[in-house]
Amino acid sequence: MKRAAKKIAGLVLRYKFQFDNEKDLQHGLELVFAKEAGVGFRREVPLTKADIVDFLFDDGVAVEVKVKGSWPLVLRQLLRYAECAEVKAVVLVTSKIRLGILPTLLRGKPLAVAALWKSFL
Repeated sequence: MKRAAKKIAGLVLRYKFQFDNEKDLQHGLELVFAKEAGVGFRREVPLTKADIVDFLFDDGVAVEVKVKGSWPLVLRQLLRYAECAEVKAVVLVTSKIRLGILPTLLRGKPLAVAALWKSFL
């Protein structure tokens, strides 16, 4: 699953996205995933009564998009996703530098970060 998560993160970093908010970025990602991911996915998938992941791929890779939010809040959210049985790996797509420093495992499941600012360097 680590390979699948890194593949999705790498795919994201091959593109430059123009967005004003999280929904705009999600729309751009959806277009890229539909064209190139090679794995089926769903958008806005409820994992629990309170948690809805932005994308869930058929192979169990969950993708969360964050353009704002504090490090502790985002980490707690990702940890909750990792607790779900259907999630096998997590990818965080973010434009915030402070969110790029996260552990590589969450509850024993791989985490890959697609740090969008790196695609502009």
